Order: sequence, then structure tokens, then C-alpha cells
Amino acid sequence: MSNIEIKQIILEFLKRSYPKDFSVQEVANETKFHRNTVSVYLKVMVAEKKVLITRKIGKANLYSFLKL
Repeated sequence: MSNIEIKQIILEFLKRSYPKDFSVQEVANETKFHRNTVSVYLKVMVAEKKVLITRKIGKANLYSFLKL
């Protein structure tokens, strides 16, 4: 599976679930990707302004689709 496909799958999941926010582990469980893979792609999408870090609980960031 290509990098673009992985990003699209994660982004589509967040779009479908908007406005709810999710931890890295929750996104990983729903998309069936490894937690480390999801973490890397979420950080990239935050930098690209496609995903927003909505809040922090302990050390965990929660992510949501950034609707413009």
C-alpha cells in the first residue's frame, strides 16, 4: 500500500467521524494500521493543515479532521 493510500484512508476515517476527535490508538484500531504508522501520518497531516490536534489528555493528543 502506498503512502498516499494510507493517508487517504486515515483522512477519510476522520472526515466520516467529524467532529469527534480520536487518539492515535483509536485511529489505528479503526483503520487497521499499526499505531506507529498512524502516528507518523497524523503528524504529517497536522503539518499539512489537514488534521487538527484538538486537545491533549495526559501525554495523548487527540486528532480531528480540519474542516476549512
